[in-house]
Amino acid sequence: MFRHRIGIWCVLVLLSGSLSAQTDTITTADSIEFLPIATLADTSLDTTAFHFNPFTNFWSHDPHSVKRAALYSAILPGLGQAYNGKYWKIPIVYAAIGTSGYFIYYWYDFYDELRTAYLARTDSDPETIDALYAYIPSDEILLQYVEQSKQYLDLMVVVTAGVYALNIIDAIVDAHLYAFDISDDLSMQVSPTYLPVRGFQTPQTGSVGLQLKFSLK
Repeated sequence: MFRHRIGIWCVLVLLSGSLSAQTDTITTADSIEFLPIATLADTSLDTTAFHFNPFTNFWSHDPHSVKRAALYSAILPGLGQAYNGKYWKIPIVYAAIGTSGYFIYYWYDFYDELRTAYLARTDSDPETIDALYAYIPSDEILLQYVEQSKQYLDLMVVVTAGVYALNIIDAIVDAHLYAFDISDDLSMQVSPTYLPVRGFQTPQTGSVGLQLKFSLK
């Protein structure tokens, strides 16, 4: 009986030791501090440094650049007007360039037809007959038409180049005036004025004129 009690006490001692060890383990595990998700997100890494926008430098209005407006219009007509915010000018630019381009095509086709007919008529081959002989039988008149159509063709090329240049100049002017204040805060007053002029012979003379005054409201 005594031995049986000693065995029970040994079992109780072992169980109590096991429970205390588990308690210490749980306590140690509970003492670990875990960083919250919000703390992990608030790191020193700058996530904006990894953001890349290829159109930021291409279409930047701050500050507005005159060189960019000229370059965009030179690369693609109307693009400088879009950069300046003058979108209503883009149809005008393309209408002017399209019209002059059409007349280049028209006069080139007419000139090529007349020149081909003149070369066929003057190639010393009696079997060669041009299609315009029934309408223009004279070689001299046909040559005049060839030269005249060539002049019109050259003129339309110059006009198209001028329209292209005006497209760039317009973009440059709008870029210069991009930050110019044209609001209602500006006012101009015109009023008559008298300017006295003192001389040596006469005691006092003067002149009458108009005075212009610009002011900000």
